[in-house]
Amino acid sequence: MYRFLISADKSGKGKTVLTMAVTAALLKKGHQPRTFKCGPDYIDPMFHARVLGVPCRNLDTFLMGADTVRAELDRAGSGISILEGAMGLYDGLGGTSAHSAYETARLRQIPVFLVMDAQDFLQPDRGGREIENNTSEPEKYPVDGITALRRMLDQDTDHLIRGILLNRCSGQEFRIIKQLISKVFEQAEIAKYSDDERQEYESSVKDYRDYINTLDTAHQRGWAEGKAEGKAEGRAEGRAEGRAEGRAEGEQSKAQEIATKLKFMGMSTEEIAKVTGLDASDL
Repeated sequence: MYRFLISADKSGKGKTVLTMAVTAALLKKGHQPRTFKCGPDYIDPMFHARVLGVPCRNLDTFLMGADTVRAELDRAGSGISILEGAMGLYDGLGGTSAHSAYETARLRQIPVFLVMDAQDFLQPDRGGREIENNTSEPEKYPVDGITALRRMLDQDTDHLIRGILLNRCSGQEFRIIKQLISKVFEQAEIAKYSDDERQEYESSVKDYRDYINTLDTAHQRGWAEGKAEGKAEGRAEGRAEGRAEGRAEGEQSKAQEIATKLKFMGMSTEEIAKVTGLDASDL
C-alpha cells in the first residue's frame, strides 16, 4: 500500500493537472491507482473519472468525520492511492487548519508533495531576504518561493512534506531552484532539532569541517612537495636530455665529416650511407 497527497501552498498552482499527470503515468505503467479529493469539491473528481477513467472519492473530515475518512482510505486496498488537496495545504475551516488537507494526511501519516510555481523562485529580488548558509557571508534569494516554502515547512509538525513538484519549470531553471529548495529543507530540519540533537549536529559539522581542513592541508602539502620534486626531476632530466642531444649532434657532425672525405675519395653514395649510418638523401 502506498499513499501520497498532492497539495500546494495555495490555489491555482496546478494541483489537478499534476495529479492527473501522475495518475496517467501510473496507469501507463500498468498500475491501478485510486484517487481521492480532499474537501467537498465535486468538479475535480469528475475530471479524474471522465478524463482518466479512474473513480474518485471525496474525503472530508468535517462532513464525514475522521473515523470515516480513515475507513475510506483503508478500503482502497493495497494499491496506490493518490490524494489531491483543496486550496492550500493548511487551508481549513474558518481560516484555521482544521479539516484541511494536512489534517487528512495526518490521519494516516500520508506523505505530502507540494506543487509550487517555479517562477515564484525566479522573480526579481524585491528587497531580498537573507538566509543563513553556514558561512560568514549571507546570501540573498528571491522572496516569494523561498518565503512560501519556509512557511509551509514551519507548520509541518508531523514532517509529512517530502518533496516539491515544480510547475512551469525548464531544465535549466530546475538546476537553479533545486539548490534553493535543498537549502530550505535542510534549514527547516535543523530548526526542529531538540537541544541534544542540535548539539550532536553541530558536533558532527565541526568534525566534518576538521576532516575537510585536514584533507586540504594534506593536499596543499603534497602539492608543494610534488612541485619541488618535479622541479628537481625536471632539472635532472633536462641535463640528461641535453647531454644526450649533444652527443647525438656530435656524432651526426662527425659522420657528416667522414662522409665528405669518403665522397671526395670517390666512394659511391650507397657505400657511404652504409659506412656512416647516414640517410642517402642527406649525402
